[in-house]
Amino acid sequence: MPHLASRTRRWVLIALAVAVGAVAGFAVQQSVAVRASWKVLPYQTLRLSGSDNELDAVVLDIPDPTPLDVSQGYIEIEHAVRLHVVSNTPWKIQITAPDLPDALASLLQVRSHGDAYSGISAEPRVLAAGANGAFEISIDVRVLRDSDGTFTSDDPVRLVYTLMSD
Repeated sequence: MPHLASRTRRWVLIALAVAVGAVAGFAVQQSVAVRASWKVLPYQTLRLSGSDNELDAVVLDIPDPTPLDVSQGYIEIEHAVRLHVVSNTPWKIQITAPDLPDALASLLQVRSHGDAYSGISAEPRVLAAGANGAFEISIDVRVLRDSDGTFTSDDPVRLVYTLMSD
């Protein structure tokens, strides 16, 4: 009888192997290949450094001129505004002064720290640009002396900074 038990055991193992193979083959036939894809959308934020709000304003008070300012003919305020840029695409910041009084158009200049100063106007111009990442942009302001020898005006100036993909 030991021979019969081993023969039965062999047939059970063969039947089990065939059953497992059939189930695996059926499962392979029933499996589905799924192709997954995704798209990373552009993301950008522009904030005043130290602020949690995307929409914010800063008031810049022009200091009293020093004797050096008077002799140079301008007051220079380095790091007057600091902007924080986060972008996953190449970007640029444009500046405009949409309601700049004509009297101040030729007296106010700005630059990204380290660049050359240029005037501002109602027409947007590129102030800074960069690649993707996070950046701190420091803005310098220069106020030129008016024809009457003064540096100040009672007219407020609203500067608008706009971040956009380059």
